[in-house]
Amino acid sequence: KRNRYRGKLNLKQCYLGCVNLQRDGDQDILGYIKPYLNSTNLSGVAIVFADLQNADLRNANLQKAKLFEIDLRDANLFWAKLQMADLQEVNLQGANLQNAYLQDAILLNVDLRNTKNLRLNQLAVVKSLYRSQLDPELRKQVEEKYLHLLEKPVE
Repeated sequence: KRNRYRGKLNLKQCYLGCVNLQRDGDQDILGYIKPYLNSTNLSGVAIVFADLQNADLRNANLQKAKLFEIDLRDANLFWAKLQMADLQEVNLQGANLQNAYLQDAILLNVDLRNTKNLRLNQLAVVKSLYRSQLDPELRKQVEEKYLHLLEKPVE
């Protein structure tokens, strides 16, 4: 029988490479904790090639996190803190981004189509949206007011 620990997880500065948080087998601890990632401290974490589809990341601290080739489809990022995060090749289709903090986040080739509750004012404060995919209406608004965000970032 599994331990029903309900305390807070602190994965600050961890490197989680090639993890699959989708599975829920007895030997897969990350699959077990996936439903309990809300309010977790993941600041500065590096996660690459991971499946976080449907993950509950409400109120999670992902400040300065590096997320590369991550599947976050239908994830719940309500009130998630993504300030100064670096997201590349991330799929956020269907994710709930209501009140997610995106200040100075870098979103390179991120799929933001069909996201829930994503607002123009959230995108206005990111550093880059280069090669990111947006719903047509939101893309039009970004092009009209914040065209520089769609251009290749200066290194």
